[in-house]
Amino acid sequence: MLDIHINWEGPFTHSEALKLNSETDYGLYQFYGDHLIYGRDVILYLGKAETQTFGRRIGQHNWDLWTSSPIQIYVGKIYSISPLENEEWERQICLSERIILQSHTPAFNSSNLNSIGHKGEETRVLNWGKRKQLLPEVSISRWEGSFAVGNKLHQSFKAQSHTSKQGPTIRSSEIPQAAISR
Repeated sequence: MLDIHINWEGPFTHSEALKLNSETDYGLYQFYGDHLIYGRDVILYLGKAETQTFGRRIGQHNWDLWTSSPIQIYVGKIYSISPLENEEWERQICLSERIILQSHTPAFNSSNLNSIGHKGEETRVLNWGKRKQLLPEVSISRWEGSFAVGNKLHQSFKAQSHTSKQGPTIRSSEIPQAAISR
């Protein structure tokens, strides 16, 4: 299993985030603010800055048109024990963005939602530092890949007719051992 480690920093104001232009200012970023439906201080958007710095990428958003509340920005950088080649580093940024989007579905994201497919199999994203509302660990392995507890359970269900008096049944021998031991 591939573990992608992201160390989150923040919060930054919009003007502070625009100054993040060093050679290490690449990765993922989160916008937090108020949302009419989801409430106060919630994750509004998750994005990636893999070909341009955080400051440059964040400057391309028109947040004053999206929300009238003050926003906070958190940035996450890929951490690894050994140096990553550029291609692998960019792959990890894209993959971790899709996995986090799949699991959190921020209010203002519209791209890459539910588009992970099998690309994230056997991958786990570990969020460290000031991750705000992000879960500490996310993956799609529950529903995709060889560890797919959800798929194995789903295959065990039997379709029921409208005249059936008994709900779906699963024999304990059909439940993957990994699901029982959790």
